Amino acid sequence: MGDGNYLKEKNIIRIFTNSFVKNDVELLSRIINDRIGINSKVIYDRNNQYIIVIEKDDIIITRDLLLPFIHPSMLYKLGIKNQDFNYKFNYLSIINDI
Repeated sequence: MGDGNYLKEKNIIRIFTNSFVKNDVELLSRIINDRIGINSKVIYDRNNQYIIVIEKDDIIITRDLLLPFIHPSMLYKLGIKNQDFNYKFNYLSIINDI
């Protein structure tokens, strides 16, 4: 949950994959696109490093998919303020899903 953020100015989610080689980042982006159905793209960040970006059109889908697994302290990474969103984080259901 730690390697990414929501960029409010552009309404995008960034997944920081900087420590991976470009081919692996592209593979992960294709898997997100093809198997999960969320449109993502690979963006050059810096120093031959690449990140994955999820555009505004797929923010809602991404949130709906990830919310059951996100700890409340990490909701800001999806652009959600804790006080604006009321749900109970169920640790046991996540453990059972694993």
